[in-house]
Amino acid sequence: MVALQMAAGINLEQWVPGLRIGGGVSAMAQNSGRLSVELDPSGDFASVTEVQLTTRFSPVLGVQYQRDTWALGVTYRGELRTDVGLNVQVSDLPIALPLLTIDALAHFDPHTLAAEVSWRPVPDLMLVANLTYRRWSAWTGAPQRTTADSFQPPDPRFRDTLSPRVAFEWRSSTEKLSAALRGGFAFDPTPAPRAGFEPGRDSAGQVRQDMNGNVVLVPVRYLDGHRYVLTAGTGVRWQTAREPLVRFDLFAQAQRVGARTHSISASAVNPGDGGAHMRSAGWMLALGWTGGLEW
Repeated sequence: MVALQMAAGINLEQWVPGLRIGGGVSAMAQNSGRLSVELDPSGDFASVTEVQLTTRFSPVLGVQYQRDTWALGVTYRGELRTDVGLNVQVSDLPIALPLLTIDALAHFDPHTLAAEVSWRPVPDLMLVANLTYRRWSAWTGAPQRTTADSFQPPDPRFRDTLSPRVAFEWRSSTEKLSAALRGGFAFDPTPAPRAGFEPGRDSAGQVRQDMNGNVVLVPVRYLDGHRYVLTAGTGVRWQTAREPLVRFDLFAQAQRVGARTHSISASAVNPGDGGAHMRSAGWMLALGWTGGLEW
């Protein structure tokens, strides 16, 4: 999904030395509409589709306070989500069919609050620490019910997370050339519980029970784990004799998804079904570069 962001900032140096504030909005489109299926005069099926694109906005706010050797910044990003909703109505059949709905949560960015502090013990070295809060508990899950009377999917039971990060940047420069070396580490805890069986919900969102009063359990499989992120990079700036500034940056990142043993097998449908419990783990690697000219 692609979001459009517009923002503006103000430097309040004249009134409060070192203070800067900014704000803006992120915008993302979401789909809704209807699909009508009916019989035409010749007895063939015909369909008419009507789709509407609407826009959802989310605020972005930030403030920074900087002194000689240290700086503090706080940023807030509001929840940004994209819902897909399509009503399917079928008519002219011997039997009546209920209104079918195709609902899903296509994209979700939780409320995010990040605080960061930087310090320069010497002019060429900057140390950074960051703490980011994400309100994942507001996530309702990707699938939705298909009719007004169908069961709601189980509560995903995601929890809020706090992610610490540390980084450094070392710079060395001459009159025409400057170079930078960067590195960082982040711990990103998973918001998802272990895959297993969760209480089912009826059309009103209440916990389902069988004829004996026992809670009905259904399988839920969100396979995720804590992430350990290590990043390194370097950059070069070269001021040419004819004004253009040549810049080149290179980075590499390794993410380790921690091993996790879940409480359900890959094929289990009921709590009594056997089989080896699922296990998730993995690596994600990234490498990239940017280059450009500046006047």
